[in-house]
Amino acid sequence: MGPFCLKLDQLALFKANPRSSDLGIQHPEMGIPHPDQKQSLGMPAPEMGKTDPSTYFLDFSPLRGLAVAIDDGKPFIVSESLRQFIEGYSTTSPKSGDTIILETNFEMHRPKEHNLVIDCAKEMGIELRVIALRASGKRYKTRIDIAAGNKETENEEEREALIALCTKEGIQFHDDDDCNAVEAIRWAVRDGTHLAAPRYYEKTDLSDIEQFNRLRTASLLDWNNEWVQEKLSWFPLPVLFRREHPEVASVIIQDTNLQRHSSYTISLLLLWVIAAEESKTRNEFDRRVGYYEHGYPSIFRSTGIRRGASLAKRNHKNLRGASYGINPEGKVALRQGLSLMRKASRTVFHMVKHRD
Repeated sequence: MGPFCLKLDQLALFKANPRSSDLGIQHPEMGIPHPDQKQSLGMPAPEMGKTDPSTYFLDFSPLRGLAVAIDDGKPFIVSESLRQFIEGYSTTSPKSGDTIILETNFEMHRPKEHNLVIDCAKEMGIELRVIALRASGKRYKTRIDIAAGNKETENEEEREALIALCTKEGIQFHDDDDCNAVEAIRWAVRDGTHLAAPRYYEKTDLSDIEQFNRLRTASLLDWNNEWVQEKLSWFPLPVLFRREHPEVASVIIQDTNLQRHSSYTISLLLLWVIAAEESKTRNEFDRRVGYYEHGYPSIFRSTGIRRGASLAKRNHKNLRGASYGINPEGKVALRQGLSLMRKASRTVFHMVKHRD
């Protein structure tokens, strides 16, 4: 068995003796670098002919691929998709009998693909286990970020203490954030954090707002996404929108290049299009996006309010406290920003209702 191959029945041992040395697991001999001397990416491929089962620690990034650490080795990046990696497209792909540990939200923006990954792992004889986000992120990744200097802390003594803790635990710091996330997952598992079999998504056909939420969480809400293009392909180019609606163009156009759709503020424009498609009248649209003072909190309302506040700050850069009404002039500026944002959204509403 490989030096870091973990089975579920070993978790009780980890909880009682969280130090890896108690289970005969050896850490790398390298010392912990100073946070300003972080490790570079890259790792040699596993030794040929290796037959012992291994444990793979993965951090899934839909934009870049995967950050991977095998057993107690140094993390590295692979460009394959998660399913391709499991199917053996990479020279470092797992083999039958190996274990993959990653966070619960893998492929969350594509429920069907999430389910296919689970099925693929079963077919390949690979044990797939997931760890809760709150465990790997808040408890361990935050510690690494503070110790590595990637996250601010007002207490310098806390940072020094976390550096000492990371040194004791054999944690390496990396320039790549995904590789630091892999270190956090491995640390959490070593401490005996609960692992579970991944669950299938029962609902794979998502509503537009559900798909929007998943893409936003996965940082995929941009023009390169096929679903985004499908929803907004009918919308005119920024140069045409500015020509027809110059008074509100600045609300949803964020780039000087007016010849591409990606110059729009995609999240705001897409939310308005979705809200307009689900509303029969403008009053219903206004209620859905939360324009009334008593409007219920929603993703529509929060996105619009944030945009209105940013417009106020952009147009009145010297004002502070505008969003809280601390400055009377700032309160007026915020009202003007929200008014402009409301006008722009209603323009989009009428465009949706009158498109061919």
